[in-house]
Formats: sequence, C-alpha cells, structure tokens
Amino acid sequence: MIQASELRIGNLINEALCGEIIVTPSVLQDLLNGAENYEPVQLTGEWLLKFGFEKDNDNVLKLGNCFYWLHNGAVGIFQIAIGYAPVINSPCNYVHQLQNLYFALTGVELSGF
Repeated sequence: MIQASELRIGNLINEALCGEIIVTPSVLQDLLNGAENYEPVQLTGEWLLKFGFEKDNDNVLKLGNCFYWLHNGAVGIFQIAIGYAPVINSPCNYVHQLQNLYFALTGVELSGF
C-alpha cells in the first residue's frame, strides 16, 4: 500500500484492482478514501529508459551528466554527481519516488510515459 502523503499529482502508480498503471488523479481525496487499492510502481531499467536515461553499464543508467540510477540487485539508488563526485545518494525503488526527487531538484517533470 502507498501513502497518499508520498504522492504528487501526476505520479505514476499501480491500481491494484485492475493491475493498470495510472496517473495520480488531480483530486487526491480518491486515494485517501481507497488507499488499499493503490500500490507503488517498481522502478526498473525499462522505466528509466522511458524517462530518457541511457545505459552506462550493467548496473548504472544515467540521465545527462549528473543524474544516475545504480542498482545492486536489491536496492536502487538515485545519485546526483558533479563530475565523478557523488553529491546526493537517495534510495529509490519506485517510479513515484524518482518522479518526486527529480522534480524537487530540477522543477521539471520526468516525461516519457
């Protein structure tokens, strides 16, 4: 189950009853009344490619020169680096988490869905 407080309008989530990926509605009250019907969308390499990330190596995908997603098999980490020096490392396993982090840092929505 996902907490409504984690979501912003436009986040991608999984509607558990029908198994479809949906966009968070503009009225979040629907989520508060039926939170048990929604689940987070697992962040995968496929999702990252849809958002414009490119494969750097087997466990790393990057967007531009400073946004990276690293995966060690169990946990995904969203990393921001300046040059080769990591500045921020944040656990990131779900699509809405990546959307929120990216928006908070850039003011731009991740697009590609």
